[in-house]
Amino acid sequence: MSNLAPEPGTPLPGETPAVSPGTAKPFLRITMGGRSLDVHTSQLGPVDDAEARQQTGGPLSPMFEPGYVFGSDTLIALWWFARRRHGEPRLRYRDVVAEFPTVASIYAAEPDITQIDPATETDALVDEVGADPEA
Repeated sequence: MSNLAPEPGTPLPGETPAVSPGTAKPFLRITMGGRSLDVHTSQLGPVDDAEARQQTGGPLSPMFEPGYVFGSDTLIALWWFARRRHGEPRLRYRDVVAEFPTVASIYAAEPDITQIDPATETDALVDEVGADPEA
């Protein structure tokens, strides 16, 4: 009988691998209510997009594209994903929406999305939430 257990450190089905030192790519740091969570694009997989489609109606992967403009719904979707990755795997999108039911409640949390480049240790504001893209 063979050992069917995966090698230590091998992601289980549905999990995405951890970011390895030396292979770090730019990532997003999202801050809401004074709490900051980092979201690495390498953490996003097909299971995440499928779960996002089921709970939010759309995929998460476009949010990681350069120049993506966040609206209130996509900001909350990214915050939902980040929290799921940081210890709340069963968190539902609708529960996060209930925490921030209005644009005013989102602004009160002082949201910020920053792209961090570990190679240069610099950051750049990805999008000023609510900013007029035509301005």
